[in-house]
Amino acid sequence: MRISQHRKKEYGDFQTPWKFTCKICELLYQKGIRPLSIIEPTCGQGNFLMAAMEWFDSVEIGLGYDINDRYIQYVKNQVYNQHYADRIKVVNANFFNMDWKRIATQLPEPILFIGNPPWVTNSFLGSLESENIPKKKNSDQDKGLDALTGKSNFDISEWMWRYILDSLEKKSGWVALLTKTVVARKIIQYCHKSQLPILRSELYLCDTKKHFNATVNAGLLLCYIGPGISSYSCSVYQGIKNPVNQSNFGVYEGQLIANLEYLKTWKHLQGQNIYQWRSGIKHDCSKIMELTGKFPYLKNGLGEILNLEFFYLYPLLKSSDIAHQKNKEISRYLLVTQRKVGAETDSISIHAPLTWHYLTEYKELFERRKSSIYRGKPSFSIFGVGDYSFSPWKVAISGLYKKISFCRISSHEGKPVMLDDTCYFIACKTESEAVLLEQLLNSQIAQEFFSAFIFWDAKRPITASILNRLDLFKLADELGKGEELRGYNHCPDVSSIIKK
Repeated sequence: MRISQHRKKEYGDFQTPWKFTCKICELLYQKGIRPLSIIEPTCGQGNFLMAAMEWFDSVEIGLGYDINDRYIQYVKNQVYNQHYADRIKVVNANFFNMDWKRIATQLPEPILFIGNPPWVTNSFLGSLESENIPKKKNSDQDKGLDALTGKSNFDISEWMWRYILDSLEKKSGWVALLTKTVVARKIIQYCHKSQLPILRSELYLCDTKKHFNATVNAGLLLCYIGPGISSYSCSVYQGIKNPVNQSNFGVYEGQLIANLEYLKTWKHLQGQNIYQWRSGIKHDCSKIMELTGKFPYLKNGLGEILNLEFFYLYPLLKSSDIAHQKNKEISRYLLVTQRKVGAETDSISIHAPLTWHYLTEYKELFERRKSSIYRGKPSFSIFGVGDYSFSPWKVAISGLYKKISFCRISSHEGKPVMLDDTCYFIACKTESEAVLLEQLLNSQIAQEFFSAFIFWDAKRPITASILNRLDLFKLADELGKGEELRGYNHCPDVSSIIKK
């Protein structure tokens, strides 16, 4: 059956292969799931619905809904001669126009919602001028503009989950939907916030490249619903067939945690951090500010050979350099126009007239920078700069790469090394201090502590807020290095701070 590419995009059309739906239904059957009613709310070609009808002979009625009338007709033709044909019904309908609570009320329990909702966002559908989106509502009690318009972007499947879970609030059954992992986390948070009767949840990660030719982190999220003690943690398994438990994420003390076991083991290491993690320099004008080569033979991102003073030039490491711990051969430089945020820049014309001429030549590019942080600031302003940026030693980590690996950064050519804004670092005064911090942060204990909070499928898995959770003095005490760390004279007496 041929469906236009536009309609496939509009409906987030990733049809689930028959063999894969059978594996999923086999998993559910092995877990003791025996529904009396089955609903596939966005059935497409009906593979989930038909596989479920084959696996669960307990089913009294199977319902399939889809906004695409051609899919509905296709499913009708497929089930016409099946042994369960008299127990199945498919309907052409828009998910967001359905009264799911009323439908659930009329069905025998337990109920199984099963399927593969669209993997698209409302912003993407808006760009297609699609009407296949939910009406905006302020169920999360957002404030300001978010309350009026809804948040700028959200996954359509997240809202489908909410509708389905709300419809089963006073029923018993299961929801088993293929879901992006980022959406799965939001669903667990929503269940906790709404105090929905979720008995337990499980996420079975799958190979989306193999099954859908899509590069996205996703899996089967299975929620058990019914009376009893609610739980807002989720066990994560690798694979659908013979799944292996990897970890458990969930809500702990109102906060979403990536690994609950690690948190419970090391939560006592949280606290006020004397050392502050900083991000590298943000400038949003890389073609002009970031230069390659060896001084004085430097080239900008436009391919121009430059003749500049060394005064405002500093060696630069980027996220990939930090992740691969390249600190020996630096071939990039950054123009650092300020020593602190908001400082004047006119003095560049006095100290480095060639640099000033170069910057003013491309002033229009700086003025085009979209971020509001540059408005009303001196020309050629940068952010993420302060005294800490000019420390001779740093311990740094990339915020983008999917590993916890800290490295020690030394000065280069007599100047402190700058980092880009995708990196985070601690400023150190001496090499010995940097060595000690590097050892502490790369310890197994620190790795497990940070892993409690890091979701590796996030766009930027590691953030300053996560890094600042760890009290480095508590970590040092745990590793028998507390006195050594306190020996650096710029560190205050933390015992007095803790007492306060």
